[in-house]
Amino acid sequence: MKGALSGLPLAFFLGIYYLNMIRSYGFDTLEGLLLLSYGFLEIESIIYVVPVIIWILPQIHLTYLLKDYISDSIETSGAYIFTRTKKKYRWMLGRVLELFCNVAMYYFVQFTFVALIGIIKGLSPSRGYIGLTIIFTEFVLVCLLNFFYVALINIGALRMKVTYSYFFTIFLNIFLILFAGFLYQFDASKIYLIKYLPPSQGILTWHSFGDIADKYQEAFRFTVQNFSPLFSAIYLIVASMILIVYGNFRLKNMDIY
Repeated sequence: MKGALSGLPLAFFLGIYYLNMIRSYGFDTLEGLLLLSYGFLEIESIIYVVPVIIWILPQIHLTYLLKDYISDSIETSGAYIFTRTKKKYRWMLGRVLELFCNVAMYYFVQFTFVALIGIIKGLSPSRGYIGLTIIFTEFVLVCLLNFFYVALINIGALRMKVTYSYFFTIFLNIFLILFAGFLYQFDASKIYLIKYLPPSQGILTWHSFGDIADKYQEAFRFTVQNFSPLFSAIYLIVASMILIVYGNFRLKNMDIY
């Protein structure tokens, strides 16, 4: 919980920053503010880098907080884990579930605080299903994406130093976002590849989202064909499961020193 609360300054920054921009996109709703804060990145602005940095700030902070969660647990409980081979899988699964809960709590606090800023400024959600659908979908995708990154760092740390695993993941994330911008600017024929890049899964405004995209046309100006939120959810769940299986395999073959 302390880790989630430590992200409040970031939530305050994002809330105020996008509150000042919200009407330039024609939004006057609470879900519009949350969409801009966590699920929006103008692909044509990627070349300027600064929008990319702003978008990944919560990811950088969260992954830093949780980067050594599993490795620290191994140091603390190493004797118990490595003397009970049959318990390793159960132990790993327990740590993975704790990581997911931490990620969900972090973004619950983020979304709640930004929403409070919006409410104080007079914003309210749209009537009907649109507002709740945007908020819920973005929350799910952001949690799944960041859990994937946190799992990648922690399981990568079973093979290399935590610091190396952390910076590798952050640089990979930035590189793939810049690559998406490169495709958009210089090779439009390959634009479909964007839907297969991990960071794209958390950018809701790049998804084909039916009537909702029509309502928020300024945010959904660029979308990838046949790139649905369901595709992203399945993509991230499968990718995370592969990491967990590998992490369990790696843990089973580790020895205590």
